[in-house]
Amino acid sequence: MIFGVDNLTISGKGVFDGVGTTSWGLNKERCWNASQCNQFPNNFGLYSLRHANIRDITSKDSKSFHFILIDSMNVTFQHLTIIAPENSPNTDGIHIGHTNQTTIMDTTFKTGDDCVSIGDGCWGVNITRITCGPGHGISVGSLGKYTSERPVVGVYVTDSNISNTMNGVRIKTWAFSQPGEASDLHFENIRMKNVGNPILIDQLYVQLLDAK
Repeated sequence: MIFGVDNLTISGKGVFDGVGTTSWGLNKERCWNASQCNQFPNNFGLYSLRHANIRDITSKDSKSFHFILIDSMNVTFQHLTIIAPENSPNTDGIHIGHTNQTTIMDTTFKTGDDCVSIGDGCWGVNITRITCGPGHGISVGSLGKYTSERPVVGVYVTDSNISNTMNGVRIKTWAFSQPGEASDLHFENIRMKNVGNPILIDQLYVQLLDAK
């Protein structure tokens, strides 16, 4: 975990291997609802960063999310390779929450869950020239699980390729969700191939382990 750093750069040719195969199977016989499952570590936990650049590295087989970015500002992810098997549970590529001005560009995602997931409190997310698949596509949400969630404002997904995924671009809120807001969302020039639900707005989202 990296916390409270200004002007951070992480770069290089290295591979961060989370050895997720040691953990992914531990929940299959134990829980039905994913919110009640064991919680495993992420490859990168990034919190309270200001002006950061993460580039040119590979994240492989994370036990949970590859990158989680929370409470940060002006962070760029560039030229990353993020990979995990299609059947690996909860291996989101990059998850963002409570963060202003995030750029994700020229990155390849092959995961068992969302390539990019955008939680509440995100302003100004720019995703461009990415390749996504396999996985669950690009998601705004899940939203509405908790009271007083912050709005999502200004999401741009452009000039990207999504293939062999469960979904393409998706906005999802929990069933019986709390009030919330998502606005100024743009999905432009996205090429999709063999995608189950190219565009999906799901207001009755329920997270089941066997749906992973």
